Amino acid sequence: MIQSIRLALTVLSLTLAAAGSARADTTYLLTLQGTDQRYYPPCRLIGQPPPCDETVDLDWRGTLDVVIDSSADGVFSDADVLSFDFHTNVGSLVLPFVPGSVTVSGGRITSVDTATFPGDDGDYTFIGLRAWYDRDFDTAHLGADFASGQLTAVPEPAAWLMMALAGMAALAARSRRAGP
Repeated sequence: MIQSIRLALTVLSLTLAAAGSARADTTYLLTLQGTDQRYYPPCRLIGQPPPCDETVDLDWRGTLDVVIDSSADGVFSDADVLSFDFHTNVGSLVLPFVPGSVTVSGGRITSVDTATFPGDDGDYTFIGLRAWYDRDFDTAHLGADFASGQLTAVPEPAAWLMMALAGMAALAARSRRAGP
């Protein structure tokens, strides 16, 4: 029984590895966790309810989905990046390319580097695995919204499957050792 499980796991891992290396493009998903700092300007009217004239820290979270026209390690830019989708609770930046470069090492994104890029709702900057966002409000409000956060790689579904299978194999080996 244990030999059958081992054989099945080996065949499945070889099949997944072959399927992963055969595709031309690779999708990478990163999550964002950080802080959004909003400044609320002085209230315009006496008795206007808060927040006004204060700075508030809020949670900044989201995802960065990058599709690269390669499954190899390297530094990719322009035509090599097929899409660059950054969605957060503050704003979003969806591009058909990256205005800079994305570095992949060991099958993971290790760096996203851009100059400040103006999006529809604010300016975005990426350096290494850090992300920044800033936006000036209209002149009547005289305030700004600043956010900074850390990007973290998320394993692909195939990697999650491999981890689950490894866990099942470990449980099977443990139950075999425990015996009846």
